[in-house]
Amino acid sequence: MTMLFSILNLVIILIIIVFVFNMISKIRIPINKTWPVLILYLALLLISVPVFYAIAEPGQSMPGPGPNATGESSWVEYDSHLNKFYSAIYDNRLEEYEDATINRQWSFEYDQEHLLVTASGNQNYNAMIAVKQKDVHDGKVDVANYTAVSPFSKITVANPPEVRLIENRLEIIPPQPKHVEMVRFNHDFTFAQFTGEGLFMQSKGFFYHEQQVLYIQVPANLIIKTDNSTVHILNHRD
Repeated sequence: MTMLFSILNLVIILIIIVFVFNMISKIRIPINKTWPVLILYLALLLISVPVFYAIAEPGQSMPGPGPNATGESSWVEYDSHLNKFYSAIYDNRLEEYEDATINRQWSFEYDQEHLLVTASGNQNYNAMIAVKQKDVHDGKVDVANYTAVSPFSKITVANPPEVRLIENRLEIIPPQPKHVEMVRFNHDFTFAQFTGEGLFMQSKGFFYHEQQVLYIQVPANLIIKTDNSTVHILNHRD
C-alpha cells in the first residue's frame, strides 16, 4: 500500500510538471504527445521496483522497539553494548575493539617526569578519560577520542573536545553541547517521514557522554596527576 501511494505521488508530480510546462512554454506540446512519455515513465518505475529488491543486499535487522513497544529490551541491549565498550577499555583492548571508532587524534612531544591532566578553565569534562602507560619511553603523549558505535542505528555521533599541551599540563577543552535527534523507520519508503506518525525517536539525556572516552597513552613511568574525577589510570606501574 505504501508503494502504491509513492507511485501515485510521483504520477501526480509528473502530471503537474507537464501541465505547468504546457502553460508557460511558447511551443505548445499537445496532450496526446505527453501520454507516451508518461506511460514509458510508469513502465520504467514499475520495472525498477522488483529490480531494486532483486539486486539489493540482504539487510540486517536493527535492535530497537517498534512504534508500540516499551523499549525496555532495547535499553538492555544498549547497556550490554556499553559494558562491552568499557570492558575493552579496562582490559586494554580498546585499540582492537571493532564497535568503536576514532574521531580525533593528537600527539605531543613530552620529556618531563610529571603530567597534569586537567580541564581548561575549571570546566567539567563529563566523558571518561582513560590513561594508559606505554611499555617504552618514546617521549610522546598520544591522545585519541573514541566513540562507541550505537547498536541501534550503527551511526556514530561524536562531539570531541579540544586537547592542548601547555608546559606540564595536558588541558582538555570540553566541547559545546549539541542537540542531536535520530529517527529510525521500520520500513522502506515509509510515509511516516512525511506524516510524523508511528516514529520511534531515541532519546537519552546522557547518551553521548557515556559513549565516548578520551584515551591517553603516555611514556612508561610518567607520573600522572589530575584534578578531574573522570580520569582513570588503566595500568599502574611501580
